[in-house]
Formats: sequence, structure tokens, C-alpha cells
Amino acid sequence: MASSPKSTTSTWGRFIQGLPRLKRPSKQRARSLNVDSHGEEPSFEKHLESRRLSQAAEQLIAREERLFGEITESGEVDEGAFKRARLAADRTAFTSHLRQALSRSFNSEAEDLEVLMSAVDAIRKDEEQDRRWQGTGLSPPDWRPGGFRKLHDAALRELVEERMNGASTPGDNAGLSSVQREICDVGRQLKEDLVWVVRVVKDCYPVEMDICNLYGRLYHHAFSSRLTKIAEFGLEEEDCRVLLRWVNSYYPDLLRDEVLRVHVDSDRLDHLLPQDLYSPLESQFLSTTQEKVQTCLKLFLKSEEALWSRGAPPTPTDGCFLSPLAIDVLQCLNGAVSETECILGDQRKAQVVVCVLSEFLVSWKSFLSNVMCSSAGKRRHFLLAHLPCLKHFRDYIVKKADLFPDDVKEGCLHTLSSVKESAHTWLLSPVHKALKPHYCTVGTSSWLKKPLFEGLLHSLELHINDLQGLCKPCREELVGRLQVEVTVEYVKRLLKGNLRLKELQHQVQAAQAVSEDAKRLAKMFSGAGSREFWLDGIMSQIAEVLRLQDLPTIQIVVASMGMTYPDLSSKHVSSLLKLKSSLSRSDREMVQEALDVCRKDILTSDPTLPSFFSRVHLK
Repeated sequence: MASSPKSTTSTWGRFIQGLPRLKRPSKQRARSLNVDSHGEEPSFEKHLESRRLSQAAEQLIAREERLFGEITESGEVDEGAFKRARLAADRTAFTSHLRQALSRSFNSEAEDLEVLMSAVDAIRKDEEQDRRWQGTGLSPPDWRPGGFRKLHDAALRELVEERMNGASTPGDNAGLSSVQREICDVGRQLKEDLVWVVRVVKDCYPVEMDICNLYGRLYHHAFSSRLTKIAEFGLEEEDCRVLLRWVNSYYPDLLRDEVLRVHVDSDRLDHLLPQDLYSPLESQFLSTTQEKVQTCLKLFLKSEEALWSRGAPPTPTDGCFLSPLAIDVLQCLNGAVSETECILGDQRKAQVVVCVLSEFLVSWKSFLSNVMCSSAGKRRHFLLAHLPCLKHFRDYIVKKADLFPDDVKEGCLHTLSSVKESAHTWLLSPVHKALKPHYCTVGTSSWLKKPLFEGLLHSLELHINDLQGLCKPCREELVGRLQVEVTVEYVKRLLKGNLRLKELQHQVQAAQAVSEDAKRLAKMFSGAGSREFWLDGIMSQIAEVLRLQDLPTIQIVVASMGMTYPDLSSKHVSSLLKLKSSLSRSDREMVQEALDVCRKDILTSDPTLPSFFSRVHLK
């Protein structure tokens, strides 16, 4: 059965009395709201005309409360229906003014901002009234809930779309394609508008409305929709690069601007482009960049090949032969990597680009092999000019190891090691050939009687001087390798020789010769730039074994050698001890046993210990 008017009135009355009422303007405030000459508050129409939307909303709510109170008390349905229709019409008119106020959010006039603040307050008051109705249990009017918040959000969405669609860049845009101009225009508009929201519009809203993030989402969606439409039609190379740069670099940087980052939570925003559109664009960019780098690297190598073909020797710079190849190649790679990081926002994606270095190094290796196999007189200087490239390439690969897939990195390093081995062997082979007659005297009786080592030192010095055209780091490395190889050859000749030292005098004499040769070699190589100082101790310890006569002391020295050089084998020890004919077979076995005992105490060998005796091959 329907409730009687009396019961309905009671329910409504309890609702009106039990909940906080909307505040009415005080007399002082009323005067500030342009009250009329009789001291009364202006009419609803006056408020709309003056764009005082907050006061207009208060009047609508007050009329709503009075209307429904009158209906339930008097039962005058016809008059109530008329008033209700009039109120609904006024709400419609109010809605129009509300939309207009929101549409002027980006106007810089102070009056428009005051109206916006009033509109926001009106929305807040209307939402309060919605909550009051929900608490009554009564059927609300047709216009409840008021939906002003939805209207607000929809109006802002339309406003944002309108501003983005009308974006244009002042000034000259010559050189930009239509696609690039469009992207730059909407991007600029987005930034300018969001900055305005943060600096101006934000102060017109209560904190709980989180207006900056609302605008952030609306502009993000509008920008995403525009870029999606652009990407759907396919893009030329440069247009693709510009779009990707905006997606991955410019736009994220824009949101990280010091003005915006505190108020717009960029982490809550989706990716600008759907993955099905973004992935092909990324692949297009990487493929194009890779092709460009490949082309450039081939041109650099062809330039070197042309120089070689013309027979023009490289021109020394500060006394050193230097090829620009590595610098050109690495600058090209670095530029591509930097651009990829900027455009795609992730340096790791440059892997596809840097992988072209692997193919280039193989071609470069082939070119240098042809140079070394040639009979041209300038080949030595040409090779010296390319040796520094080895170091540059290796340093780059090691430093940028994360950019290279493991297999590509290992392949590149292997190619470089092969080039280095071939080049060093080619450059040092003539040296060893010239030294061979001097090597043959080591470990012979003539070696003890005559200063034959002088000839070896003199020949070495001449060949080392021929390496002056190398830059300092490469020269030090090559001279260091030569020192290792000369020392290896010296020790091998000594241990393989037929020299047998029976007399104490001869052993001491041999020890002095080895010790003196070691000092002179070390001094000469050190002066030439070698940093292989660890070699000095090898010949010194061999000399010590030749000099000593006390078996326990010999055992200690040999054990020390074995600890320092894990690759010292029993064959090496045996050959060394056989030089001392005064030692019996059992003595030599005791020395070997002492070495074995010491090595048992070492659980694992230290990989940093130098490897030397494994290069001294004995039959």
C-alpha cells in the first residue's frame, strides 16, 4: 500500500533535519555576490548571467529541497509537476553554462578562471546532494544523480581533443614532412597545455579531484590516438624515426619535466602505441640503421683498400703510422648506438646494429692477409699503421660487452686475436731469422769462451729500432712479445744444448754468463718499452741453479721455480739439472721429488701466474 502523505512528509523531514545542510551565504558574503538593492540574493537567472555557477547550484538545490517538501506536505501534484518541470529546465540551462565554463579552462582571463573555480564548486555541491538523496531511501527526481562529474570529465575530454586537433606550430617548418609537423604540433600542444594545468588550472580544483592526473590521462589518450592513426598507414624512414623518438624519448622526457613530474604520474600511463603497431616500426628502424652502418663500414674498408692499391705509403703522424679505419668505424658504431638508445629508449636494442662489426672484422682480416702476402715494399708500414686498430676494436668490444650477444662478442675477439697473431708473427719473423745464428751459440762451449751474445744484442737493437713507426702502446706490446720469444728461445737452446758442466768453475762461469745475459736483455727491452718484467726472474733462477752446489739449496730454488711457474715440467727440470754433471741421477730425482711435494700442497693453481715453460718445447 502506498505511503500516506503524512508518513512521506515525516521521512523527508527527518532527512532534511538529520543531515548537514548546504551552507547559505552570510550577509557579508551576500553583499560580495552582487546582492540587489533590497539586500536580497540575485535570482537564478542573474547568477547564470553573471556566471556565478556555485551560487546558481545552491539555488537549484534549495529549490529541489523545497519542491519535494511542498509536494509531500500539500499533495498539490499539478503545481508540483510544474515546478519540477521548471526546475529540470533550469538544470538544463545550468548544464549548458557549466559546459561553457569548463570549455574556457585554458583561457588566461582572470574572470574565466574565477568562473571555472565556481563551476568546480558547483559540481562538488551537486555531488553532495546526490549523496544526500542516496541516504533517504526515497525515489529521487529524474535528474538525480546529477551526473555533473561525468559531464565534467566528458567536457574535458572534448576540450582536450579539440585543442589537440587544432594544434599548430608557429614559425617556419621547412624541411619537415607533414607527418613530422603533425607529431611535433600535437606534442608541443600537449606540453604547453599540461604545464598550464599544473601552474594555473590546478588551483581551481580541490586536491581530491586530482585534476592534473585526469588531464594527464586525457592528453595521453589523445596523443596515443593521433600517433596510432599515423602509424597505421605506414611510414617513410625519417618519419618512422621521428615517431619512435617521440614515443621513447621526447614524450617520456616531457613528462619528467620538473614542472610536470610532481603532479602527473607517468608510471600509470599506458604505452603510447599498441604493440602490434610499435614492433614493426622498431624492426623497420633497426633494419634500416643496420643497413646504413654496414654500408658505411664497407666504404671505410674500401677507402683503405684504395690507398693500398695506389701504392701510397701511410703518412706518419708524430712519427707513428696510424690508420683512421678504427676511429671511423667506431665513431659510426657509437653514433648508431647513441641514436638507437635515444630513439628506442634502450641501448641494449642496438645489439642488432653492432653485430655488423663481426662481418666487418672478417673482411678486414682478409684484407690484411692479402697485404702480408703481397710483395709490395710498403706493406710493412701499412701493417704498422693498422696495428693500433686492433687495440681500438678490442677495447671497444670489451667496454661495450653488454651490447654484443655472447657468440658475436667471442667471434669478434677471436678474429682480432687471429689478426694480431698473424701480424705479430709476420713482423717478428724477420727478427728471429736474423737472430738464428746467434741463438745457435747459446748453450755451447763457445758461448762460455767468447762474447758471442754481443752479436745477438746488436741485431736485436737494430730490429727494434725498425719498430719506431708504431704508436707507443702497440710498440710496447710487440716489443714485449719479442722479449718473451727471445727469452723462450734462449732457455730452449740452453736446456737442449750438449753443454755438460763438470767442474765447479765451469758451472759458476755458466751461471755468470746466464745472469749477465739476463740483465742485458732486460735493460735493452725495458728501454725499448717492454713491460714484461716478470721474465727477469726466469734466467736469474736458472743461473742460481747452475751456481749452487748444496743439494738442499738447489731443491729449494727449483721448488720455488715450480711454484712461480706451474708449467715447469719434470722434463725441463731434468734438462736443467743435467747441465750440472756433478749431480748424480739420485740427486736429480731428489730435486724432482721436492718439487712434487711442494706442488701437492697447492690445491688449485693460480690462473694469474705466468706461463713460460709451456712455450719451451723439448724433445
